[in-house]
Amino acid sequence: MKHSLSLLAFVFLTISLLAQNNSNLTISTTGTSNLRIKLSGKKYTLQDRNVTFQSLTPGTYTLSIYQLQSRGVGQGSDYMTIYDKTITLVAGRHLEVCVLRFGKVATDERPIEKDDWNENYRNPDPDREWGRGNGNNRYDNNRPVNETDFARIKSAIAAEYYDDDKLTMAKVVLKENWFTADQIKQLTNVFFYDDKKLAFAKYAYDFCTDKGNYYTVAQALYYDNNKKELLNYIAGR
Repeated sequence: MKHSLSLLAFVFLTISLLAQNNSNLTISTTGTSNLRIKLSGKKYTLQDRNVTFQSLTPGTYTLSIYQLQSRGVGQGSDYMTIYDKTITLVAGRHLEVCVLRFGKVATDERPIEKDDWNENYRNPDPDREWGRGNGNNRYDNNRPVNETDFARIKSAIAAEYYDDDKLTMAKVVLKENWFTADQIKQLTNVFFYDDKKLAFAKYAYDFCTDKGNYYTVAQALYYDNNKKELLNYIAGR
């Protein structure tokens, strides 16, 4: 019995020493825009507005953070560098880098807290080509389709003659992809009748990566009452 207790005490002591000798890093955001991360040359895509790396070796790391931002009216969106620095991880400390709205960045550091419920935590794997590892956009960290894929999708929807068929095609496509607000606005313009534009714009909301810019989709509608209806729909979500 004494040997069992000694072994148990040794295990807990080892775990405690490991926690004190390693560092944790969390990158998070309070906004809705997607983030991409490059940590010491390895690429990651933010998941669920935060990502945590545990048991890192203390020392210096290069950290670059890219945020999906609008390039201007009618110019689409792209990932812009908002943070590019060398950070220092201290043994036994947990550093958090938080991206606030409009690209401002704040940092906080505190001692690593013991967590007995964290036995199976696994650090995130680096993305292949910024998160194309599973080949499925829809479940690929909310990353919008690239320009080539978007052109193909837009062409496929526009090829349908009737608005009802366009809407059916669009719903099929949206299930497997994510889009920026600007891309959805362009797809909305593919429809001829304003009521179908509105129906599509409402449906597409759940598949938008930058919902904070979704109000711009209303510009694709012709009638003021439909514009107001879409804006009210967005406000109620």
